[in-house]
Amino acid sequence: MKKTMVRFIVIVGIVLSILLLAEMCYASPVPKMRENKITVYLFGDINSDTLYYLQTQIYTLWRDHGKRPISHLTININSYGGRMDYGFVVYHWIMELRREGLHVTTKVDGNCASAATLILQAGTIRKASVDAMIMTHSPLYMIEPKGEIIVLTDDDLKYYKDGLEKARLRMMEVFVRRTGRTLNQLDEYFQVIPRDMKAREALEAGFLDIIEPEPISRW
Repeated sequence: MKKTMVRFIVIVGIVLSILLLAEMCYASPVPKMRENKITVYLFGDINSDTLYYLQTQIYTLWRDHGKRPISHLTININSYGGRMDYGFVVYHWIMELRREGLHVTTKVDGNCASAATLILQAGTIRKASVDAMIMTHSPLYMIEPKGEIIVLTDDDLKYYKDGLEKARLRMMEVFVRRTGRTLNQLDEYFQVIPRDMKAREALEAGFLDIIEPEPISRW
């Protein structure tokens, strides 16, 4: 009786082991943790608040997503530009994120002009909607006298002119690094008269990597 019971237990054990092994072999793979992709929006002027505005959006979404590591950041842009120096601040911040291994997509939703084009160039991938507009021009000085009379000498004018040319070259060098084109090839895009481009022209100039698909033709 005891031997029969022992055999029964051994057989049951062998059968359960075989079933467990089969389940382990044919079970579906353990799903990986879902990628934490975050999209933020840069709408409006480029100014001293722009970087804080973007970082606040990122922190809020990161917290709402359970504080999981961010795998992909998309920055949607609709801006007519603003301060070039603050454009560079955001540009270098994005480049630092990329050096730390974050994949960053910059995407033009509507318009991307002036200093905003600097931020566009910082993306790992630079995208635009098919009907987006991109505008470039040479940097400008903004003088706000507030009712006062401003007197400028020849030396003052030379100082401002030299400063504008240095700022122009500084901005163009970003596009040289990103597009692989020379300063001479890019010169026509950074003149006093703005250069308005549709997405296709910006793609051909090297300012974009991808144009989003055409809008749905049938509704």
